Order: sequence, then C-alpha cells, then structure tokens
Amino acid sequence: MSWAPKESDTVENWDVETATSDTYAAQFDAPRSIDFEGMGPAPKSNDGTWKILAEPECWIEGACSGQYLQDAPVRTDGCASFPVVWYDSQYDGRWWAVMNQDAEIALVEIE
Repeated sequence: MSWAPKESDTVENWDVETATSDTYAAQFDAPRSIDFEGMGPAPKSNDGTWKILAEPECWIEGACSGQYLQDAPVRTDGCASFPVVWYDSQYDGRWWAVMNQDAEIALVEIE
C-alpha cells in the first residue's frame, strides 16, 4: 500500500528563514564599553541590511513582562505594525523584544 498526499493535506514550511515560530522574548545587552545612545536592536534582512525593530517613540520603558507574550501592551498610535520593544533604563543598554521568527539581531545606530 502506498500513500500520496491529498489536495486537502497541508504542507509544512520547513524553511527556518521564513517560518513563524512560537512567540518568545529576546533580550539584548549592549557591552558596557560602548556608547549605546542612539542605538536600537535590529534584525538582519534578507538583503543583508539592518533595520531597527521599532522606532524609539514606540519603545516601552521598563522591563519585559511574560504577560506580553500573550497580550500586547497598549502602545502609542502608529506603533501596532512594529514588534513590541522595551528599553529597560534600570540596566544601561538593555532592550527586550517580542519575536516570532528566527532572527540575527545586532544593536545598530538609528538613522
């Protein structure tokens, strides 16, 4: 007996470059030896460029809360299209972001 997929069967996307994963929070800590003012976390795009996850006016001040993995916090108008990003000023140079894809991330200067 052989098996062949039916048209109604779904096919999983195993390309980790584009596949969506479970939602998780990523923490970014700038080295204490650099001036991180004017910087923000940025994923590397398919064309090799870096673009910040969210505009600084969309960052949330404070530490990450696990609750935000299920329920996004209330944010400034115009920020809903960006991932949720926090800047935690209690720890110099610490950012958090809610992600749902594998990403190569660096702290880059904001243009």
